[in-house]
Amino acid sequence: MRKFFDSHYSIAVIALLTALVCALSISKRIKVENDNQSVMFAAEVDTIQSYSAAQGMTFEEGLKELKAKGLNGLVVPEETIGELISDGRAELTGVTLSSKEQVRSLLFSDEETVNRVTRGMQIRFGDLVKSVVPRDRRLALPPVDTSSLRSTAIGLDPSVTRLATENGIRIIARCSNPQGVTSRAVKATLTWAKEMGASIFLAQGEQVLGRRDAMDATVSNLKSTGMLYASPEFAKLGGDVEMLGKVGDQTVRLHSAQAAELDKLSLDSAIERFRKAARERNMRVLLLRGISNASDAPVTTFGDFIQAIVFQVQKEGLKVGTPEPYKEPGVPKPLKILIGAFAGLGAVWVAVRIFGTDRGVILGCLGGAVILLGTTREGTALQLAALLASLVFPCAAFYFMLEAKLSPWIGLVGSALLAMVSGLCVAGLLNGVEYYIRAESFPGVKISVFLPVLILGVAGFAKLNNLRDALKDPITWGAAVTGLVIMAIIGLMILRTGNDSPNTVSGGELAFRGLLEQILPVRPRSKEFLLAFPALFVGLAMLHKAHYDPAQLGKVRGWVALLLMLGVVGLTDVVNTMCHLHTPVMTSIIRNIEGIVLGGIVGQIVWLALQKFLVKQMEIKNG
Repeated sequence: MRKFFDSHYSIAVIALLTALVCALSISKRIKVENDNQSVMFAAEVDTIQSYSAAQGMTFEEGLKELKAKGLNGLVVPEETIGELISDGRAELTGVTLSSKEQVRSLLFSDEETVNRVTRGMQIRFGDLVKSVVPRDRRLALPPVDTSSLRSTAIGLDPSVTRLATENGIRIIARCSNPQGVTSRAVKATLTWAKEMGASIFLAQGEQVLGRRDAMDATVSNLKSTGMLYASPEFAKLGGDVEMLGKVGDQTVRLHSAQAAELDKLSLDSAIERFRKAARERNMRVLLLRGISNASDAPVTTFGDFIQAIVFQVQKEGLKVGTPEPYKEPGVPKPLKILIGAFAGLGAVWVAVRIFGTDRGVILGCLGGAVILLGTTREGTALQLAALLASLVFPCAAFYFMLEAKLSPWIGLVGSALLAMVSGLCVAGLLNGVEYYIRAESFPGVKISVFLPVLILGVAGFAKLNNLRDALKDPITWGAAVTGLVIMAIIGLMILRTGNDSPNTVSGGELAFRGLLEQILPVRPRSKEFLLAFPALFVGLAMLHKAHYDPAQLGKVRGWVALLLMLGVVGLTDVVNTMCHLHTPVMTSIIRNIEGIVLGGIVGQIVWLALQKFLVKQMEIKNG
């Protein structure tokens, strides 16, 4: 047994078996993703109305033109009594009845509106409206304040929903969460929206309907009516997390961009933003707004924008259709336990390197047992098992490349692929709908990136230097400043880990990303192929030139240790890429492979440029 864990070939066998078992789990997810390829391209009623009027068209004509360009969804907000009054469709008046008191009332132009307002007030004010009966298109009002009256919702505009239905366009009902809303009102609101033809519910404002104490009513009504819940990406929406946890099997994810955001983007960048949302983050509803307010033909311009996005999304293998929730992949529990067992063996192999054979076997077995036991459970225990598994193979990759004494290219590719096995473990263990829609996410992202860098940075320095002597040696200002710069770079790379919001990226970086996206199938991570992997390549090239003998590194031993430490960030980053569980698995794998190859190419160029200078600083005895 000890001989098995002492051999560096053993970890290759363990990694291969682990990857095969993970592939069985991940294949079930890939099937779920392949079965869910329909994307809705939606727009808001107000947008289409404004553009149609400006182009001298009716709303129906504008809707039909946009549908021909790919629009298949319409976001319809609830109307309010205040809007009726503002539009002149209702008049707030006062009438004197048999009593001496004057009673406020609303006077309407048609019976349908009277019925809508009556129903809306009954939903909002309950018993206060029981005795209210319309007479001659006049409706006496309950004793409520004017502000509450004006904000009272009266359902979706029937003329709009009728046109959408007749033209085969799906309706997304946008409902707000008014002050004092009751569970009864929540159920009645959603039931009414369903009656009007809505198939998807989207929150209006900053809170989900029913937030907080009536949330169960929202959940139960969606389940009973079969309406889907649209979870908006990047929006800090009160109650969204709770909804994802309770109706994950009825959730579709929605991506949109505010007008102020679109204004900062070029046309190509805006199109690319929505393409990426659909392909790389599994958004199945794209809520589109016009990229420009100024146009001689606003509907036509907006239609061309929609058509361009549809074309790009279809190029990725997706299609225009009705969005559907993700189904559970049905991963058998024994498969997850098997992943835990192999990852546990990897933990023992790593522990032997860090702590020595005797203590390493004991500590590694304890760590492996924790991983294995975690895979027999769900929730936090399973997430802990995934977190520990994420640490195993990047550490194993570091020791493997030093022990196997490989050439730079083989060492880089081999160690990166070995590290990626930890990412496969995470994707294989945390394989469920809750992770696809971000109701749950991989915990401890920073830990999985930072901890191996810290441990292996010290271990690598100790392997290449006499640690006691190094701590006694005086340090020069040049070495101190350079060391601090490298550490700052590593810190910045770690801080940026997990940052996927386009709002937090500089304009220059967005432009560079856009260039990469035009050239490559998937944009690789810049920190991998521009910093981490080139540093790892150069470090391995120097070790290979010195025959992996620290004594032949001469003055550059410390620098090689720093390069390897920077390279470990790349090893942990390929794991982190796989931990973005809302991203399709194959997209993450392609991104990693591109990063490895490009990083090797950049590293090769740097090595060719600096090879003569670096070799002069070394004390190579055998060529």
